[in-house]
Amino acid sequence: MAINLNENWYQNAVELEGGSVLLYQRADSPSGRWQCRLLVPNNGGYVTKSTKKTDIDEAKKVALDLFNEIRFKIQHDMPVRERNFERTFGEWIEARSAFMSAERVQWHKDTGRRYLFRHFNQHDLTQINETVLAQYWEWRQSPASTLDHPNAREKASSSTLYMERDTLNQFFKWCERESLIRRRPQIEMPVKLVRNRRPAFAVEEYRRLCRKMRSWCREHEKPDLVYQREMVRHFVLFSIQSGLRPKETKSLKWKHLSTFTSNDGMELLLVHVHPLTKTGERQCVPMPGALRTIERWREMSKYVGDDDYVFANYWGEFYRALERPVNKLLEYAGLRKDNFDRNRTAYSFRHTYATFRLLYGVNVDVYVLARNMGTSVEMIEKHYGHVVPQQQADMLTSMRVVNRPRKEIFNDGILAGNVVPFPQR
Repeated sequence: MAINLNENWYQNAVELEGGSVLLYQRADSPSGRWQCRLLVPNNGGYVTKSTKKTDIDEAKKVALDLFNEIRFKIQHDMPVRERNFERTFGEWIEARSAFMSAERVQWHKDTGRRYLFRHFNQHDLTQINETVLAQYWEWRQSPASTLDHPNAREKASSSTLYMERDTLNQFFKWCERESLIRRRPQIEMPVKLVRNRRPAFAVEEYRRLCRKMRSWCREHEKPDLVYQREMVRHFVLFSIQSGLRPKETKSLKWKHLSTFTSNDGMELLLVHVHPLTKTGERQCVPMPGALRTIERWREMSKYVGDDDYVFANYWGEFYRALERPVNKLLEYAGLRKDNFDRNRTAYSFRHTYATFRLLYGVNVDVYVLARNMGTSVEMIEKHYGHVVPQQQADMLTSMRVVNRPRKEIFNDGILAGNVVPFPQR
């Protein structure tokens, strides 16, 4: 290979392996370290690396080792060039963003910036294996991973770690499919996922909340505060009647609401959920009372244009911090915490909707309910599985009449015929 030794870039150039390896020093580098340019066979171009050596003999050894490594990778169908984790992660998001909601895309970006890049940028993408991943989980469970984020918990919750695992799984699957890595690493979690039962409201608590909301709205005389509290009250009622996520409800504009007539002639509300929310665009049919709630609030609201937010703040803007007055309302009503001392939040209204539908709905199909709520049957079963025994109480407590002599009937209340289920002793 003919090399122009007078080029400013290649100083003191030395050829090895018939020109496939070129050692040189850069004119703009005062360190005097030797660089190497390695030819990738089969028209693969070049790979340039630093040998990190100033001695020529040591630099030759490093360069030849690197060249042999390239040949080994080619023979075993492995990626030759190093891949930066952060850059490749960005390519993955760009390639998959059309299939994710804007909120999900932003979550991936934030997770990458806060945690993933800080750990995995130290490694070439092709070298990330189970050991590197184990080191990541160890780091994520230490306070060191949250030092740069004062609002973050001192220790990440198990649900957060599992969400990060899902992100990494999706990313590595894509890398494998795009032939950027030979094999995606197996991700083993060091913690067990702890799913806390979502705090909802019992029927009596819901009735108490409704009573307290009315008095909460009346106790202030300032018009702006009364207006805000009425808006919060209708937000709460609509959330329980629709099962929408808090952000989905906050993002609603008047043009996203319409009505239709059901098969039995009832006029119902139809909600068109914004495509940029968590699970993307869908339609939701709330409970019948939601239509009256919306009509009543429309009569009171100052902002009823098609592009106005249904639950806007006092100035007609998107109410980003709506959860704050919601929490104050719950404290006022004495319902901020449930019986297990868990905080209720705006999300509790969604969980109350799901619980009431499962408990008091007639022949509720879990699949249809999941579609209406923008979730999966699996998530319904995970978060509301505790409702099933109550939902099926009639079946669980029903008793078959048996016509057998009294002495043959087990005295444990499981079978009952012409005797009481739990005989007196």
